[in-house]
Amino acid sequence: KSSTDLQSVKLQIKRNQNMVNWIKVFETKDAIEAELTKNELLNNDVSAVVLNKKDSSYLFGYYQVLVPDVDENNAKVIIENFNKNAQ
Repeated sequence: KSSTDLQSVKLQIKRNQNMVNWIKVFETKDAIEAELTKNELLNNDVSAVVLNKKDSSYLFGYYQVLVPDVDENNAKVIIENFNKNAQ
């Protein structure tokens, strides 16, 4: 992971220190799809981060999009609408 990615995640977490519980709202094997989903959430004022759960040696695994638990329901609606529009 690059230091820029880590700095971005740390900054995002620092902004939300009062929100300790992060919830998975989306999972995919495609890094680009995860980033697009995260960006859609950010554009709709929902804090979001992508957690890379992909094994770098064997290239299996997935990416998770996490949001603060208080934004879970809103995030799921945004993702559902985003996916409908993307098709």
